[in-house]
Amino acid sequence: MVMKKIFLLTAFLCFVFVSCNQQNRNKAVDQGALNGNVEKESGIVQYKVDNSRVPDIADISDLVADVTIIPLVEEPGNNIGDVWKIIVLNNHYVVFDFVQSHKILLFSGEGKYIKTILKTGKGPNETITLTDCWAADFKELEAYDRTLRQTYTFDTLFNLKRKIKGDEASSYSSFCRIPKTKNYLGYSGYDYNPAFNDTCSQVAFLNENMTIINTDLHIDCKFNGAGIQIFRNQFFQYKDSLRFFKTYDNYIYHVSYNAVIPFAKISYTENEIPEDFLSQTISENVDRLKQMPLTREAINDRVKPFEKYAYLQGWLENKNFIHLTSMDLEKWHSSIIDKASRRDIYTAKKFSETQKYKVIFPRFVCYDPVSDSFIGYVNGFTLKDHLLPGSKFLEEIKPDPASIYLFKVKLNK
Repeated sequence: MVMKKIFLLTAFLCFVFVSCNQQNRNKAVDQGALNGNVEKESGIVQYKVDNSRVPDIADISDLVADVTIIPLVEEPGNNIGDVWKIIVLNNHYVVFDFVQSHKILLFSGEGKYIKTILKTGKGPNETITLTDCWAADFKELEAYDRTLRQTYTFDTLFNLKRKIKGDEASSYSSFCRIPKTKNYLGYSGYDYNPAFNDTCSQVAFLNENMTIINTDLHIDCKFNGAGIQIFRNQFFQYKDSLRFFKTYDNYIYHVSYNAVIPFAKISYTENEIPEDFLSQTISENVDRLKQMPLTREAINDRVKPFEKYAYLQGWLENKNFIHLTSMDLEKWHSSIIDKASRRDIYTAKKFSETQKYKVIFPRFVCYDPVSDSFIGYVNGFTLKDHLLPGSKFLEEIKPDPASIYLFKVKLNK
């Protein structure tokens, strides 16, 4: 199957939310739990992004230490239709295709296909709605099926070790293990979830048996089912801390054992989404947002109120830098933020390296903490568009239109 690089939001929904209680915004972040330099502050750290002038390409040669391009060599019947998520784990690449093949595929560190880890189907160890996957404490792969309300845990050889089925009548659009615990956090936004202790919420904390033990980001239950789309990666583990951000919200939250606490905010110089815009949009359009069935026109209609604003769509982080993906006036752009100064060093639609490697980078979607590298991907059809004249990769790589190519980029410290 020839891959299609899909940037449209899929029809798989997460449901919107009102802004969290203002009292939560004044909480101090647990210093010991967060690690790193920005987390030593109490309260909320603001990171500045200058989106007043966003160039098509920014040359970041001064930041780039190393670039590697790795082809993912597929096998017939086990092709990648669309890359929804990439995880680097135990010197392997895990690729989750949520949109087309509905599989989690395993590749070696050199990019050779090894096996299909998990897929949808009717077998005893298959899923109905393969929803999310993650690396639990950077050790074991786990996955979640929102229809079966079930988690799957794989050992270090990527063989199924156990599966746990929840007994709650709730399901989540994004799911992840909380680091250094056996508990999970599920994010459902405004999905149709029953009240817990007579309270509706956007996130729920579940124990190892998939039983709800607490909730946070509470909402008025009359808004349950008001639908807005989700993004690909709502969670990011940094050291022993789990970062989390909500759809159409520019706050970054730290996940504790029983609460989500805002510790950072992305501040754009232009088109910043108002803090009360989400709650107003829900209140004014709740009946329309609950309408089913969902069509392409309905999806576009639900996105339309946010088209004139800048908002966060992706967060990656290492010791020195934060890489942000943002949507601004319906256009993508990326930012590299220096954590020490809390400002963007570069903001552009694309980044390039023009001195040694001579490449235009795809958008980074993954971070490998072992090699300290940011990772993006392109398909074989567009690979040459990312290789500048004189690039050594023009001679080293013969593009296969039916393959995915990973760009692994290490930044200077």
